[in-house]
Amino acid sequence: AGLRFVAIDRPTIWGDESATAGRIIGSHEDLLDQLAEGTFTPMHYQLGWWIAQGMPYWGDITESGEKKIFTPTHRLIEGGIPMTPFFLRLVPAIAGTLMIPAIYFLSRQLFGPRVSLLAATICCFSAYLLIYSRDAKMYMPLWLFCTLNVGCLLWWLRVRTWTAWLCWVAAGCAMIGFHSLGLIVVAVNVLIWLTAPRQHWMGLIKLFLLIGWPLLLLAVSIYELLRKKFDLMVWWRFRDVLRFPITMWPRFHFPTVLLFALGLYVMLLGRQFYVESFNQKFDRVVGDDGTFNTDVNGTPWVEPYNAGRKFGSLALYTTSAYLTGWEWPRNHVDEGRNDESFVNPRTLKLLKASVITLLALLAIGLFPWRRVFQPAKARLDRIAQDGVVDSKYVRRRVLWIGFWLIIPAFALYSQSVAKPAFVLDAVSQLALKAPAAIDWPRLPRPEPTAKRFDFYTASDTWRPLAEAFGKSWTQFVEQFQAEDALHVVRLTILGVVGAAILVAMIWRRKTIGHTSLRLLIATAVVLLICGLLTIAPRFPDKSVWMPRYVGVVYPAFAIAIAVLIARLPSPWLRGGALVVFIAINLGNFYARVFTPSEPPVDRIAADIVRSHQSTGNTFRTYVAVRHRGAEPGMGTFPSSPASYYLWLEADLPNFRGRDVRWGRYPPELRVWEVTDPFAVARDLERSDKIERFVVWSSFDFDATEITDPVQDKLAGKFRRVSDEVTPVFDHTRWMHLYNMRRREYVRVGV
Repeated sequence: AGLRFVAIDRPTIWGDESATAGRIIGSHEDLLDQLAEGTFTPMHYQLGWWIAQGMPYWGDITESGEKKIFTPTHRLIEGGIPMTPFFLRLVPAIAGTLMIPAIYFLSRQLFGPRVSLLAATICCFSAYLLIYSRDAKMYMPLWLFCTLNVGCLLWWLRVRTWTAWLCWVAAGCAMIGFHSLGLIVVAVNVLIWLTAPRQHWMGLIKLFLLIGWPLLLLAVSIYELLRKKFDLMVWWRFRDVLRFPITMWPRFHFPTVLLFALGLYVMLLGRQFYVESFNQKFDRVVGDDGTFNTDVNGTPWVEPYNAGRKFGSLALYTTSAYLTGWEWPRNHVDEGRNDESFVNPRTLKLLKASVITLLALLAIGLFPWRRVFQPAKARLDRIAQDGVVDSKYVRRRVLWIGFWLIIPAFALYSQSVAKPAFVLDAVSQLALKAPAAIDWPRLPRPEPTAKRFDFYTASDTWRPLAEAFGKSWTQFVEQFQAEDALHVVRLTILGVVGAAILVAMIWRRKTIGHTSLRLLIATAVVLLICGLLTIAPRFPDKSVWMPRYVGVVYPAFAIAIAVLIARLPSPWLRGGALVVFIAINLGNFYARVFTPSEPPVDRIAADIVRSHQSTGNTFRTYVAVRHRGAEPGMGTFPSSPASYYLWLEADLPNFRGRDVRWGRYPPELRVWEVTDPFAVARDLERSDKIERFVVWSSFDFDATEITDPVQDKLAGKFRRVSDEVTPVFDHTRWMHLYNMRRREYVRVGV
């Protein structure tokens, strides 16, 4: 909590956060109108609006067209709460704090206390989670309830109590209510349930028999009367049928399929009702054929953000983001410059070395060192750690964590690119010197008028696909038959490593053999599903891959990292890996919060409000900023963050939330935007009352602005008293975008 609440107002808010503020600072009707125009599920914004209104607990509900508007009448805090950055980021900060016990709760369903404490420590100090714990969006609450949802599912499948089931359903409803990405975790729920022990399928038959027992009893009674009258054969004894519920009930176990299906129905019902009955934009986002329009959804910027990245690059920059809070910059020339050229060389080397060091340490944990070289001690340690875990969960946890970590991410990747990397491409990349680019086929999108069943069973769809796959397979085989095509050194290394693993499995078959076999089976299942995903139709028209969109897998990622650290052979190595992880993440978090990263738009707004409130019009602020946008680091002036801070600094009661979202100026304030020093000089000549003024400007990161044309133009009339330069970064990659400059002048003569 200390890490998440310290200096929570820093850095300044950026575009997405100001959009959140713009939705929640107005009336309830304005909130509903903006939700109807967007594609977000409403829970995060409703919660923020409730806080902004002073946490009302009673009110009146009136109808406005098809909407029901809530007007608060009784509040916990009268007058409402001003949505300062503290209250704007309050919900994510609380969710980020609760993430630590939540990940411990999830991990304890599958692993012992050591791994669970390591997972909690990783989440506590993760720069990625720390940064999103002060980001006024719904991602941190989403990840919290994803963790609780899977944890409560495992809890319910283990204890089969109503309390656990209700907690699972409540966490799932909240998860989907905060963001539709929670639907991905629903698929994880289905896989866990399908492979979980004690499903009691026979209980389903017994339940149907118990439900139909009155009818069976009536039929047997009628048959008994007819039998006595006509001397018919005895088929059932009336006494046995009468006592059937009593004899069946002690051996009856309620089948999980019914409660699981009911829980999923409750989770999905609310979102389906919201989409069909309220939201007006979903139909424009998803077409009749299932295509996903990213332009309407508001994510067209993702495609250029990922331009030039392939499967390995996407996985690397997402992994580095989860490990350190820093995204590995792409090695792609954009407008004549590489992304890495925007990063300070020393910073780039340090961050790259940090990521490589952590990945190398985690790779060491892949091999079961202690089980091979200290089997007796490892066996005792495993009894102490896994003795409190359900033995059936121990045999399935690798499959569950692997599925949760890999399948959702790979599904999002395969939908983000037109030609995703096929599973067999990894074989050619490892075995060949110059692997050819194989054009593996994938299913086309269904026709808007076609029924889904007809589409997937029509021979005119599968036959061309089979022929195209056969041609691609022929190309794949032929590249191995070419002369001098194999990479002998690489294959030799892989063969030696594989033989060593096989020998270790045979030598220690009781300690690592069974575990390795389960790992191979889980890997085969995951690879099979990934292969099917690569041939599935693509529905988004552009890339939708972003680390925060894939963030629903972060709980599994944190647990996997904790497992690999716990498997390191030496306590010193385990402690060192944890210290390196904490040091890197705290350093990145400190740089984000306590050093310049976002533009000082709060100070620009304060200067503008100060000029508006100055007595006798003696102070003025000029804004000459060229760098502006909606992404991190670009919220200068004009922008929605600037509009938010103007509304906050001026304390304007009638400023609408939509104006904040679209970066409109408050009508009560006048802003002097200039483009050159001559405009400043002309304005000052017309305003002889001005005794002090400020000029805000920006210049490129690789430029050196040592001249001051304003000072030269006004020499003898004004004197410069301060000159501050603030660097501005894209903190996700620590790219130096540009510099902000603030100069203040005072009059020196009459």
